[in-house]
Amino acid sequence: PLADHEPLTGLPRRTAFEQRLTLEAARAQRHERPFTVALLGLVELPRLIDQQGAARGHAVVRSVAALLRRALRQTDSVACLEPGLFALLLPETRLGSAGPRLERLCHELRVATQGGGGPAAGVEVRLGLAGCPEDGREPASLLELAERRQEHPA
Repeated sequence: PLADHEPLTGLPRRTAFEQRLTLEAARAQRHERPFTVALLGLVELPRLIDQQGAARGHAVVRSVAALLRRALRQTDSVACLEPGLFALLLPETRLGSAGPRLERLCHELRVATQGGGGPAAGVEVRLGLAGCPEDGREPASLLELAERRQEHPA
């Protein structure tokens, strides 16, 4: 249903993502397979909106959502948890291999955000990761850990 999707990006909202995460955790447990949860935040989005307006901020969020859709595998999931905060679910992916892949993706976003006039100019990207089984198996705990790591990088 449309209510399950964030209207600006067309991506699933938090509730739909959490349902998908719960299903993936059960599948991973049953088949003893890994997965990674990632949160990707646009740190300076509120400042950008204050300085350049809501239309500019919306363009940034739509641009990042489109880049994430293109960059992920068909089996991966992406959602918009709130404006400027995206969640990624990477089935069959260990934390150790997800980290470098997602850092490259963040680098692409950072390049798009710097000066070159791209729609996301001036927005810092921050990443937080949690993996199953490395960090546990409970979906809510993994999402919470990824969020903490995104908000307070090491």
